[in-house]
Amino acid sequence: MEPDEEATWSINPELERGDRRRVMTGFPGKTAILWTLDRETGEFLWARETVFQNVITHIDAHTGAVTVNEEIIPKARDEEYGVVCPAASGGKDWPTAAYSPMTEGIYAPLQDVCMSPTITGTGEGPPQGYGINFNMRLAPNKATVGRLDAVSARTGESLWRFEEPAGMMSVMTTGGGLVFAGNTNRRFRAFDAATGDILWQTVLGGPVTGFPVSFAVDGEQYVAVTAGGGDLLSGLFNRFGNLPARSGANMLYAFKLSDTAGRGPIEQPTVTAAAAEPPPMIMIDAPLLEASASCATFSAEQAERGAALYQEECAECHGPTLRGGAQGAALAGRSFTSYWQ
Repeated sequence: MEPDEEATWSINPELERGDRRRVMTGFPGKTAILWTLDRETGEFLWARETVFQNVITHIDAHTGAVTVNEEIIPKARDEEYGVVCPAASGGKDWPTAAYSPMTEGIYAPLQDVCMSPTITGTGEGPPQGYGINFNMRLAPNKATVGRLDAVSARTGESLWRFEEPAGMMSVMTTGGGLVFAGNTNRRFRAFDAATGDILWQTVLGGPVTGFPVSFAVDGEQYVAVTAGGGDLLSGLFNRFGNLPARSGANMLYAFKLSDTAGRGPIEQPTVTAAAAEPPPMIMIDAPLLEASASCATFSAEQAERGAALYQEECAECHGPTLRGGAQGAALAGRSFTSYWQ
């Protein structure tokens, strides 16, 4: 093990250069700090920052204990406390990173997003939620949201980085030297694990929110991934990147790798036009529009435009039919009318 002093943030001074250890390396938190521990004893060995973060101000080189930045914690209601990086969505969240023993590299999907939190309530659950307005935004001096960082697990040095406007989703590496990754703008790509070059890409019918997997059937190698709705941050990341906040019905795609020796191109299967394009927009329930028709003060054109805007801006959280979702309360139905009377 030879952690690079310039690339890493904190190195245990008792770690000797060239020391061989059985280690555990990964991202244990949303700060997107890469940690390496002795996997047999839990001893802290080294840590490296990736995205810009100001939640942790110091890591004790001997113990790995962190010092939290108390200045960015909101302490009073309706007061905004500067910029907190990363945002609550995490510089590194649930989308999985992957390791390649061929390159000794860790390939991590990251997001350059910060927030300015404000305490807005004291209750819990709908409609208060967390009682915090996150006020999310791009990180300082950043023009793009998503990143795919390749970092050496041996030294902590950067191998390469790919940045793009969309949010970066889960990653998978292969024994053929490929890195597969999707994004919130429906792109699914194969990168060269050593160089970061894009070797192949395609456009799916929705945000690539699933976890890529590889498998073999009758001697043929395949890569599969799911796309569609389910990730409530896809629309937000796309808007930050000035991209359409697309959603789509859930879909499963499988691609067959080429039969040529080495890292040949991946065969793109024949995909029907319906699957290649985003699915049709799901409009608001007709009964909801009909029920308000008798007292309506809007035209049919305005109703259609409003429904389209709702699908683009609101459906990600509140559901395509106003019935609510994991991060948004219902905007129709018995619970809605009961609460608002």
